Amino acid sequence: MRKRDTFMHPPHGDWLICMALTIKHCAYHGMTYEAALAHALESPPKNGWDTEQKLMIELMIKYFMRVERDDLS
Repeated sequence: MRKRDTFMHPPHGDWLICMALTIKHCAYHGMTYEAALAHALESPPKNGWDTEQKLMIELMIKYFMRVERDDLS
């Protein structure tokens, strides 16, 4: 299992971009919404979760789950 806060530090860069790529990867490999959300919540932003960030993650998961698998590659 990876260390917590991996996506906050270089060389990984921007947390939001890394989260979008992680969720895209989860959707591509057929994870359920609940599994993708649990996976995303393991990597909190530097200052902790707030309502807007959780909502953004939930919306990204829903978006990537709707996109066809061929469009994610």
